[in-house]
Amino acid sequence: LLVADRATDMPLGGIRLFLHGDAVEFGYWLGPQARGRGLATRALTMVADKVVAELHPRRLELRTTRGNEPSERVAARAGFTLIGPEPPIEYPGGRVSLTTPNCAVTASTNAVETSAAASSA
Repeated sequence: LLVADRATDMPLGGIRLFLHGDAVEFGYWLGPQARGRGLATRALTMVADKVVAELHPRRLELRTTRGNEPSERVAARAGFTLIGPEPPIEYPGGRVSLTTPNCAVTASTNAVETSAAASSA
């Protein structure tokens, strides 16, 4: 999904979704000119709320690169809880990925609104 400037429709970033059984995983990015304005938090919250309303997942998930504090703050403001680091993943060619999973748990019958947690941060 595209994150665009309201006034110009210029692309500023994006959000991706992956369906994993009863969970939905999110990823997001913003270009340098769009950072620090709360856009990632608003976009993630809006998309997560729509996913919860339409798909009723039991869990919302996302992973941040360890040490990426701005992304970790976005996750927290959008209602995700840090659940700890994963073991490093080594890819062919020697690249190593260090990620930290974040999770927002939803109830099976009526999902928790991620925006409620985001507005209290």
